[in-house]
Amino acid sequence: MEKEPPLEKAETLARFMENATLLRERYLIYQHDAPKRVADLGTALQAGNWAAAAGEAHSIKSAAVMIGAVRVSKIAAEMEECLRARMVSSDDQPRDDTVDYSRINTLLARLRREMKRVHRAIARGTGCEEGRCHSERHPRNAPSVTPPRE
Repeated sequence: MEKEPPLEKAETLARFMENATLLRERYLIYQHDAPKRVADLGTALQAGNWAAAAGEAHSIKSAAVMIGAVRVSKIAAEMEECLRARMVSSDDQPRDDTVDYSRINTLLARLRREMKRVHRAIARGTGCEEGRCHSERHPRNAPSVTPPRE
């Protein structure tokens, strides 16, 4: 699975009508925004705010699709689905008792790993070194999820 490229560059460039400059700009925007998104995802998860976490997972998924980071998109979609399936009870209230913390932590770890691969690929392809072209907040800084305290 790690042998798959982190970015589907040819397909993505075709979607950008072969405009490499525009694609590079999108890559750099992703480099800047994605670390904050995953940190916000971790914060929402830690707080038990499943709706906000699902929204962040959706945003990560959408941004990843835009730049051809298919694996990031799939992991984020799986996390979003996991959160949305568990966040509503019969009275429209979050259901903490149904949250699979182990699965969410596994997905968060996979998301962090794959995002690091994407960031490295973008840095190599754009000449943008990590830390210079995007936020200091890195996917590895998102906290793990633990059940809310009573």
